[in-house]
Formats: sequence, structure tokens, C-alpha cells
Amino acid sequence: MGAVSPSSGDISEPVSQNTLRITKVLWALDSSLANSRHFPAINWINSYSLYINQLDIWYKRNVGNDWPVLRNKIMEILQKEDEINEIVQLVGYESLPEGDKLILDIAKIIREDFLQQNAFDEVDQYSSIDRQYKILSLINKLYSVEDKLIKSNKKLTDINTDDIKKERYTKEDKLDQKLEKISKMIMELLNYGN
Repeated sequence: MGAVSPSSGDISEPVSQNTLRITKVLWALDSSLANSRHFPAINWINSYSLYINQLDIWYKRNVGNDWPVLRNKIMEILQKEDEINEIVQLVGYESLPEGDKLILDIAKIIREDFLQQNAFDEVDQYSSIDRQYKILSLINKLYSVEDKLIKSNKKLTDINTDDIKKERYTKEDKLDQKLEKISKMIMELLNYGN
């Protein structure tokens, strides 16, 4: 592991570039995330790994066959959120099309209820890869169902995401039962949006 802290955060300087060439992974710490109390304060847009293709084989075998697709979908949502936030500053949230509002809402769930961790909470301080997969799958299901509603010109529902927020504090032995209940509620939304 190489740790570099270049002056003014400029990673284009030679020491940072040589470190990146060797490690092939970057965890970009973000002071704005730290200032907003989002920990770990790792910027998901600027961070990367050049080992993803090798790791995908392991994830497919040991976690879930759709892990790479799921990870890419979640990253796509976070990247779109970054683009949409620039538009929001100009026109406001209410002026956005429903699809863009959905992306912002789902990205908020990903950021606050999946990526953010509480190191002082017994359950949330560590999350197994299996737990991560299940929660990400649930968030993706919510996104897919809401997206179908929008594309079929049905009313976007007001989802109570409190249930998903609580899951990061649910012990692993009770997680499957709670996620199944939330999953059923999400699927019922397809009938609700008429």
C-alpha cells in the first residue's frame, strides 16, 4: 500500500503518479466528505482499482454471479448523480424530470445507507461481503422497480426508505428475513403506481 499526500491535492505530480503505477489502486480521500461527517471519506468517483477484472472472477464465484453488473450499475448511478447535481444548482430539484429525481434519491440511499459507516456501532462498523451484496441488490431492485414505473408513465411512489436505512444496523442472522419483507414491499409498488 502506498500513501501519498501531495501538496494542494495534485496527484499529477511524479511521486503520486509513480505510486499509482505500482499500486494500481487509488482511494481518494475527500475533505468535503470528512467535513460533512461521511466516513469513510473515500470519494467514490475519483477512486479506482485496476484489479477489477481479476476480482470479478472471485466475486462471481464467492458472492454472486451478478456482482460485477450490480457494482457497475451502482457506480453509474453515483456518476449520474454527480452530473445531475450541477443541473440542480441551476434549475432546482423540483424542475428535474422524474428519472433524474429517481437517480438523486437512489444515489442518496447508496451514499447514506450503504457507503457511509458508523465505526462506533457494533453492527455497522464491519459489513461482510455477503451483507453488502444483499443490501446492494435490494437498493438496485428499488431502483429498477421505480424506473419501470417512470418508463410506463405511472406515478413515482414516495418510498419510505427508513426500512432500508435500518438494515445497516440489523445483525446478520436477522438480515435475510427483513430484506425479504422489504423486497416484497418493493415489488408491490409495481401494482401501486397505477
